[in-house]
Amino acid sequence: MRPVLELLVALAVVVALYVWVSRRKGPPAYLDIADKDFVPDPANTVSVATMGWTREELDQIVAGFRGLYEMPLEPAWCIAEAGALRFTITFPDDIGPTMLIYLVNYIQYPREVAFEERTVGVLGHATIAKGFNVNPTLLGKRAQLYVPANDTEYDAVYAQVEGGGAYRISIGDNSWQPASDPRLPANVAGL
Repeated sequence: MRPVLELLVALAVVVALYVWVSRRKGPPAYLDIADKDFVPDPANTVSVATMGWTREELDQIVAGFRGLYEMPLEPAWCIAEAGALRFTITFPDDIGPTMLIYLVNYIQYPREVAFEERTVGVLGHATIAKGFNVNPTLLGKRAQLYVPANDTEYDAVYAQVEGGGAYRISIGDNSWQPASDPRLPANVAGL
């Protein structure tokens, strides 16, 4: 009878621990690790330009993204109209490199709005800083982040870095691998 009681107590502890961990507020632990070297810069120049979504759709997409990654609604991100079905998102309190990469991919392939029959463009703009998982020689350079043309894998974002060089950024581990073909989609022209 004693082993059964010990098993039940152990099971209760495991369940209680699971409930406690699952109620944890803030970003999932893997994001804390991924952006561990990131230091927010209120004077940042990070932005994400979009085309193809209405303001209402973009608001839904951004809210869905923040909910998925358990990001607080404050501080608010600024969304400004930049033309017909064109918007620019800026981040007054900055955004971590991992979240920026995920956001570019998410706006291209949102859960909230059907995207399959749409022409959508998403182009992130950032200065490569500590926190990006890159070769230190890229620090301080500007980069454009986008989902590659003819994407069929949905697991990478590409970066084109000032001064040349394209990189494939894995969504899984945020590693930057040189890419011989930048695969820059036509629908990000002008963003």
